[in-house]
Amino acid sequence: MKLAITSQGQDENSLVDERFGRCHFFYLIDLNSKKVEVLNNSTNASLGQGAGIQSAQTLVDLDVKSVITGFCGPKAFKVLEAGSVSVFTVQGMTVQQAIDLFSANKLVQITAPNN
Repeated sequence: MKLAITSQGQDENSLVDERFGRCHFFYLIDLNSKKVEVLNNSTNASLGQGAGIQSAQTLVDLDVKSVITGFCGPKAFKVLEAGSVSVFTVQGMTVQQAIDLFSANKLVQITAPNN
């Protein structure tokens, strides 16, 4: 299963970026194979409008099944929901901490936008 975490940097020690659509990077990890890919989100982040929608569609196209972020707006949430991507929110932790909590089923899935 592929998990995406919004990240301020390019490794697991980076802080989770609280912004979804305008995050710096998406840290992608396949929890089965442990394969990691870091996706630079600067193209979507620099959009005047629609950054959340474009970022969400990118993750849906990459077959991501779950997202961990700080805040997810209504338009991005709608795209993720339509793509059957579950959304979890955290604040003030590293990417690795978020992955560990997700793997231990200690994160609560949001059922509506929180931004």
